[in-house]
Amino acid sequence: MVNIKDKILESALKQFLMYGKSGAKTKAIADDAGVNKALIHYYYSSKEQLFICCVKDILERMQSTFHTVDVRTVEDYPKYLGAVIDSYTAFILKHDKQLMFLLWEYFNDKKLIVIIKEIMGSAHLDDFINKTNRAIEDGIIRSMDPLNLYLNLVSLILSSNLLLPITRSFLEQDSNEEIVEQRKEEIIRLLWRDIKGE
Repeated sequence: MVNIKDKILESALKQFLMYGKSGAKTKAIADDAGVNKALIHYYYSSKEQLFICCVKDILERMQSTFHTVDVRTVEDYPKYLGAVIDSYTAFILKHDKQLMFLLWEYFNDKKLIVIIKEIMGSAHLDDFINKTNRAIEDGIIRSMDPLNLYLNLVSLILSSNLLLPITRSFLEQDSNEEIVEQRKEEIIRLLWRDIKGE
């Protein structure tokens, strides 16, 4: 049986995802949860506290499904990049609404980055930087700042996947899968052309 606190959190998640922090109303959250507003304030001292709990819940759910590429199992750097792109793309497609919500709310409140960094951590970034530094040392790719490569990679993946409905209409295609596969191939080709060693 779902307890009242969890019921309120689930209702708040729905309202915040649909209307954002400023548009979500405490009364609508209470109505959806089947409780009165006083119970919301009993379990969560304010709408702000409830919002922060919702953000943390979204991030924890996302983190639990995020599969970083095991850098020890992929020795070939181009294959490693492809595996990272596959992993990140699957992650973004699974959590597109939550990511759009977090991006929107981040633009309205820069303090959210503290919560995002606390929960999401940086293990996958550290792995990427280490593997890229090894590829530079081995002469597989040219000398560069691994962090900038990572930011380029993530930017390309995010824009390709979060803008998928727009891309699909421009390309006049009904299938997301075909577009996603084309974009993944294009991202790896674009990045590899820029970074490959001499």
